[in-house]
Amino acid sequence: MSDAVNPEIRYYLRESIALVDSHRTEIASKIAFMISLGSGPGNLNEPDADNVAVRLLDLLLEQARALLGSGKPEGLAIIELEHRAAGVEGGHYLRFADALTIVLRRAFGYDLPAAFASAWHDTFWAIIRLMRLDRRLLDP
Repeated sequence: MSDAVNPEIRYYLRESIALVDSHRTEIASKIAFMISLGSGPGNLNEPDADNVAVRLLDLLLEQARALLGSGKPEGLAIIELEHRAAGVEGGHYLRFADALTIVLRRAFGYDLPAAFASAWHDTFWAIIRLMRLDRRLLDP
């Protein structure tokens, strides 16, 4: 994972992880609301959107901690199987990532540079790519 995100992204994660974690309930709620809007791939009713938002935000925070600690992702293949079993799929990842950047910018405004929201967005996609790769390696 350390190769999946550059040192600048790791810097922004390190500087903001406590802030994001302390506001995780509010962030997940706002992301869930955005996921439940509209139509198309990844559209969910509100209770399902809440579940997906919490699950994906927890994934992001856990893996960001792993990245900042050991520098490696942890348990991604198992998490990917859990997502499949829970019905979390590609459209949900896309809607979550789109909402994440918007929610972080709105929640923290100009208290943090815009690059911090981008760092979380890029980290999310790096984790998802690695998660899918880990699963393919275990299930050829």
